[in-house]
Amino acid sequence: METILNHAFAHQKYFEEMTRIPHGSFHEEAYSAYLEEFAKAHQFTYERDEMNNVIICKPASKGYEEHEPIILQAHMDMVCEKHRDVDFDFAKDALKLKLEDGYLMAEGTTLGADDGVGVAYMLALLDDQEAKHPMLECIFTVQEYGIPPCTSYGCVTSNTPETLQPRAFVGVPLITECSLVQRVFY
Repeated sequence: METILNHAFAHQKYFEEMTRIPHGSFHEEAYSAYLEEFAKAHQFTYERDEMNNVIICKPASKGYEEHEPIILQAHMDMVCEKHRDVDFDFAKDALKLKLEDGYLMAEGTTLGADDGVGVAYMLALLDDQEAKHPMLECIFTVQEYGIPPCTSYGCVTSNTPETLQPRAFVGVPLITECSLVQRVFY
């Protein structure tokens, strides 16, 4: 498959990989499996619950072992919308990316940049062997675009507070407007 983004930047590589795996709300199984394989390949401790939320833990860098752990969180699902005249199945098709006037877009469909960019940056940080950091607990949640009672971050229900160690929490839904994502991201 043709690459559109610059894979020399890990966040761009991971975002583009994400666009190739179906991950609409209530259909995150394949992307959860991708995250599980990522954790195994990097030999990270991880947990995947029955709803397909995934937590990946990365040990602290040398010299940062005594620092407080940090939680990073982003949701993995996307809004699945398409133009009426577009033949596209969000349950099985990869998004078709394109650059238009310097903006990253998907052909005829939503892009999934909220919160795919957050997920991509978290994976890039987990993959970075040079980054200096305390222990990281990266939480990838499902169904941010679902219906109550399982919306936003409420889907991490199988993990009791005792499961999570950090006292610092950073939600990584960084971007609220796609135009900002498109300019900043690329």
